[in-house]
Amino acid sequence: MANLAPGNYELREVSAPVGYIVNTNPVPFTIEKESAKEPHLNLGEFANYQGQVTLQKTNQQGHGLAGAVFQLWDVSAGGNGQLLRGAITSGEDGQVVVKDLAPGRYELRETSAPTGYIRNTAAIPFEIEAESKTAPTHDLGTFVNFKGQATLTKTNEKGQPLSGATFELWQVSGREATRIAEVVSDRNGHLQVANLAPGTYEWRETKAPTGYVRSSQVVRFTIDEAAAKAPTLDLGKFENQPTTPYPHTGESNNPLWIMLGLTIIGGALLLLRKRRV
Repeated sequence: MANLAPGNYELREVSAPVGYIVNTNPVPFTIEKESAKEPHLNLGEFANYQGQVTLQKTNQQGHGLAGAVFQLWDVSAGGNGQLLRGAITSGEDGQVVVKDLAPGRYELRETSAPTGYIRNTAAIPFEIEAESKTAPTHDLGTFVNFKGQATLTKTNEKGQPLSGATFELWQVSGREATRIAEVVSDRNGHLQVANLAPGTYEWRETKAPTGYVRSSQVVRFTIDEAAAKAPTLDLGKFENQPTTPYPHTGESNNPLWIMLGLTIIGGALLLLRKRRV
């Protein structure tokens, strides 16, 4: 800039280079009224910034998870957006860092969860402002990967809860099955298992409550590989039938047997009376 009269001035940026944030810091300077020679002022460097975001990837207990993979989408124009970057991976401490962001609206979308966890389908929106006095760094907080949970209620034929039923939980993959846990129904008949990785599972009863017949029924369920929140599956009721009681000595459960017995006794008495006559 040349031909400046004496006075106080400010340089103010109104437009940044493409992909950069307008630096809103004014640059003040003064042209003195008196000088032995033509003044040339060096105002130094004036930086334009790009944005940065951080995200902490955790499990439900708040522990950092490594190996979660994200994509960065530009949604400034609306719609589903434009894919900008793929394979953004959380580090050993679970932290995700995305640098060199131009002004605009964005979403982080998880494409792959750490092994044993459910992929979180919720998008993470954020915005890099067009103007800033400093290099903006946005903390997007925590982003949780879940595991699944399933419950089952053990009842008798009347719908009353049964305690003491023993079940095994098996994870099934094709023809292979792996035993995961053994669970016993509580006094409310409830069986519950948590921390389930995505996959297919089966409840198998191995021991019925006293006085009941063990059921051969298998209860199969699936924990999906993706969800927007922690899945809890209610598998409903699992019924046991009572064992058939044997009649006590001198008793019969069938009235027909009583009638038949009385008929035989009556016939025998009648025959005996005729012989005496």
